[in-house]
Amino acid sequence: MTDQSNRFIVEDALDDDNSVVRLSSETMEKLQLFCGDAAKFKGRKRRQTVSLVLSDDSCQHDRIRMNKVMQHNLRVQPGDIVTFQECQHVSYGKRVYILPYADLLSDITDDMLNEHLQSYFRDAYRPVYIGDTFNLQIGTNTVEFKVIETDPNPYCIVAPETVIDNKGEPISRIEEQYSSNEVDFLDVAGYDDIKKCLQESVQGILNFQNTNHKFLTFGLRFPTGILLYGPPGCGKTMLAKALANECDINLLVLKGLELVATRWDTAEVNLRAAFDKARQTAPCMLLIDELDYVFESQTMDNVTNQLLTEIDGLAPQSQVILIAATNRPELFHQTFLRPGRLDEKMLVPLPDQKARETIVNITLKSYSAMTDADIISIAQTLEGATGADIVAFCQKACKTAIREMIENESQKERLNPDIHSDVCIRRDHFEQIWRTLPRVCLTNDEYKKYEVFTQKWQPFERFNCLFPKSADNPEGKQASKAYTDDDDLYE
Repeated sequence: MTDQSNRFIVEDALDDDNSVVRLSSETMEKLQLFCGDAAKFKGRKRRQTVSLVLSDDSCQHDRIRMNKVMQHNLRVQPGDIVTFQECQHVSYGKRVYILPYADLLSDITDDMLNEHLQSYFRDAYRPVYIGDTFNLQIGTNTVEFKVIETDPNPYCIVAPETVIDNKGEPISRIEEQYSSNEVDFLDVAGYDDIKKCLQESVQGILNFQNTNHKFLTFGLRFPTGILLYGPPGCGKTMLAKALANECDINLLVLKGLELVATRWDTAEVNLRAAFDKARQTAPCMLLIDELDYVFESQTMDNVTNQLLTEIDGLAPQSQVILIAATNRPELFHQTFLRPGRLDEKMLVPLPDQKARETIVNITLKSYSAMTDADIISIAQTLEGATGADIVAFCQKACKTAIREMIENESQKERLNPDIHSDVCIRRDHFEQIWRTLPRVCLTNDEYKKYEVFTQKWQPFERFNCLFPKSADNPEGKQASKAYTDDDDLYE
């Protein structure tokens, strides 16, 4: 069995069972699965779940059918890939702790919740996984529940003898939304070449035992650290967090500004503790964000020396990956940029046209009434903007649409109180704010420092990151347009 044969393309299920996926009988035979077996699947954003597997010969061999609830639990949609993971035995649960979300609970009593939960699991032998959600129709309301705990942990089968505990305060969806830190490469628009190189570097370290001899054959060594640099708001931190999720490893984040804000001796201790914790929780990625603040400070020499010591102590066998992120690479000490320390240096440039279109679509989600041509036009207008600028721009357009909706609803309520409008974002909402926003782009001078740094430390064009033409770079092509003070972004 190859790894590729464990990967399946998601399709919508023909039925609506929250606990069942369907594969072809030939695929089930290759996976040594019988109808009704429980199997574990991995989706996006490190999400996993356990499901019963049934055969469906109308399903193609490389496809898997699952309903919307299970797709949500795996953070996938039709066309995405899920991976089958062997699951030798799923035990019957002693206890499961399940709570409803607070919204849509009006007029629903605790007894009603308990009754419907018991009915949902009764004699169904449904597998559950911590973090999974599912929906139940209670009266006229569709109530969503979440699996909080299972015994055994992290998954089990709810059998007749399993205790179903649903006592506790309902879950606040807003609080959970803001506490969520799920992000993967599909959430980061563009930068495909950088993503590929990041994954190759990190997977090489994680698979050190298998790949070390190949590197030694050519006298190569694994990179000790990776430096992500580029304009603020282009997604360097997000790329690092997505990388940790894609590689399914732990992530520790250390802020350079936090180190500078403490006494130098305390900063040394904190830095040493961070590396120690990374080794203890390996495989682990240690992200030091805004490391330039340490080099900028005149009192941080001991901290920089400690950092050098820690970097020199890293080895591929430790499975600790160091990533530094900065907006000001010119402040870095050259000792950190030499081979054996921050070996890989990757410019994260301004988003290109395709990436800008993706950012606009992701930000607006399903509330856009604009055509593809409108999206393309808006993305062209935002050439030279960072990802953060584009998100802020779209959010202002959303606020304009909400303001219009509120005004329309107040007028309609006077005529018909039962009519409610949905938020719908149109091109004219963007046009209303174009005249009020400041210019959201870098000038040639602002981008110059990244060009100088790249030409010095990355003489080979590894990531197709080219720069605007200038007197010093007459052959340069544009990776993203740079504007002068006389340019009007929105003309």
